[in-house]
Amino acid sequence: MIERSHIENIEGIYFTSEPLNVEDIVKNVNIDIIITDVRMPEITGLDLIKNINKLNLNIKFIVLSGYDDFSYVKEAFKLGAFDYILKPGSIDEIKSVIEKTIDKIKEEEKIKINQENNNNKYIEAILENRLNKIFNDNNFEFEKENVVNIFKELNITFLYSYFTVAVVSFKESINEGNIKKCLYEINKDIINKNELKVIYYNDFKNNFIFIFNYSSKINLSQIKIYIKKLLKELKENLNIVCFAAISEIGVNIESIIECYYQAMEAIKYMIIYDPFSLIEYYEISQKNDKYNFSSELNKIKEFILNYDTVQISNLIEILFSKEKIKEISINQINKLYRKIINIINDIAAAKEVSFQNENYKEFNSFNSLSDLKIYLKTHIFEFINLLKKRNETNSISDIIKKYVQENYYKDIDMAVASNIVSLSYSHFSKIFKDETGMNFSDYLLKVRMEKALELLSDPTNKINDVSKSVGYNNPKHFTRAFKKYFGFLPSEYRGKNN
Repeated sequence: MIERSHIENIEGIYFTSEPLNVEDIVKNVNIDIIITDVRMPEITGLDLIKNINKLNLNIKFIVLSGYDDFSYVKEAFKLGAFDYILKPGSIDEIKSVIEKTIDKIKEEEKIKINQENNNNKYIEAILENRLNKIFNDNNFEFEKENVVNIFKELNITFLYSYFTVAVVSFKESINEGNIKKCLYEINKDIINKNELKVIYYNDFKNNFIFIFNYSSKINLSQIKIYIKKLLKELKENLNIVCFAAISEIGVNIESIIECYYQAMEAIKYMIIYDPFSLIEYYEISQKNDKYNFSSELNKIKEFILNYDTVQISNLIEILFSKEKIKEISINQINKLYRKIINIINDIAAAKEVSFQNENYKEFNSFNSLSDLKIYLKTHIFEFINLLKKRNETNSISDIIKKYVQENYYKDIDMAVASNIVSLSYSHFSKIFKDETGMNFSDYLLKVRMEKALELLSDPTNKINDVSKSVGYNNPKHFTRAFKKYFGFLPSEYRGKNN
């Protein structure tokens, strides 16, 4: 009758006329619903429910009963029966009760899945918080001890002997949900088909950290396939620029710490790799960490001082070429970058040039070597242009100051001065003020008054003659200017001096 009812979502039906066989069936087959008569010859339906309940299999019971057996039905409900069917029961009645039971099972499964998901999210949040705290600590032995304790506290077990840590680093903010969707599909395809376990979490620095546990060193190739497939998914589906790095093999749970640092060291090299590359720690661990760039740095300083942008451009291309960087560690490249910035700062300080160089870009912010080289060249060229302008300004003010000191007695004004250096009136005025801190007319007056003071100190020099000697043909104009500048008349100064 059940078969004829054509109920959906039923995968299999098992019949037995021997109630004592039911226990064996449920132990070997995943049974969701049992339909039983309350009265049977060898064992009652109530005893059957009691026995099966002891196995804790979460099976739903539907009891069959006649009109005279309703007290048994009430007892069955007390034991946890879900529903009953009054015999003989039509196909529609049986179908309705079974479908209602199936709906209840689905509802409970959904609640269970939600609870498991919430529990997993809670564990993930705790794991992220605790691991991030440990990996940011600097006590290596303390970290090793605590990483073991964390997994114990969260009941996370590792079945296999080998460990590897990988990091996927993103060049922009990420949507964690989108990343996990990609991971879900890859886990089904790779992790579930191999002797692999993976734990991953977000370190909130645009990195996803992966801890792999596996049974054989051969599985390392599967891990690399896993990471490369993830990179491919991220590129094709999310179009997020990212890089990945992988550690060497660790042989116990304590080695997770060292593997983590290896992966984080390897990811620093992403600047010299193409996007979506997998960087292996083994490849970068052989690089030279003691390269001396003193000769090249001296050349950069020389080229800056000589305004030689062509030579600077060529040298930066060589220093930060992939061929050169293959030989040296990323820390050395970072130091080289900082030393070039420091050269600019030192020259600016020595030349007393104000150059906004304090907020230079951090080395880790560059997406590629090309970006770094463009930034350095642009930065240096801007600085050279500033030096050039400063030197041009110095030359103009020096020329005019020297001219005034030698020709203060002549009829000099702004027009004469600007014409000497072939600049417009306004342009010359601005340059002279910026460089000397005073207007040209004030500087001319200063030179003339100081010279007049010197000449008046000699009593043989007449005031009228002094007036002409410092560029004033009209003695009255000279006397007025002298009084305004010093606060006393030329004659008063001479009287006091004598």
